[in-house]
Amino acid sequence: MVIGEDLYIPLRSEYIKIETIDDHYFYIRKEYGITQTFKAMLECPSENPENEVSVNGDSLMTQSACRYLAYKHRYTDVPPDIPLFTVPPEYMVELLILADFMRC
Repeated sequence: MVIGEDLYIPLRSEYIKIETIDDHYFYIRKEYGITQTFKAMLECPSENPENEVSVNGDSLMTQSACRYLAYKHRYTDVPPDIPLFTVPPEYMVELLILADFMRC
């Protein structure tokens, strides 16, 4: 995952660029980030050639959501010895709202 405001990274088809409401960008692998919401946003590649989506969360919440997507991808279908995914309690409500939007 690459975080940057003015950082240019050529997008390849295997990455999704996520823009936050405070104008930060996150790049995650498409295999991590294909949620129902993102899939609907990316369905027509001719309208969205850069694989870019916008979310209604700030950069802090979006970073936590991206961490969760990577965690979920890594630990899906793994034996029951999975480490806990921790989130600070003060992020819980906002993160649940963003996760609901992203359907992750």
